[in-house]
Amino acid sequence: MCFLASLIFDISGIKYVLGVILIFIFLIGIILVLSTSNYKKTHNGELVITMMPDGKKVFSLELETDPNELVDRDVVSFKISKDDLAE
Repeated sequence: MCFLASLIFDISGIKYVLGVILIFIFLIGIILVLSTSNYKKTHNGELVITMMPDGKKVFSLELETDPNELVDRDVVSFKISKDDLAE
């Protein structure tokens, strides 16, 4: 909107201000995309929930690392996978 107003009324300098703002927004977007992709990769394994024929749920933990490496960590996260859970 400001860009169009600067073209119509020939306001000098507004193009540079808008250019700097757009570059800033673009850089923030890149930072957010990179941080989101890194955050999603931080799972240490998967918790698989399977429904048995008798109605019981079986929980199994599939680790992506050696379990001994988890001892020294403060936080551990798992992705939850539900196999054929119909309730």
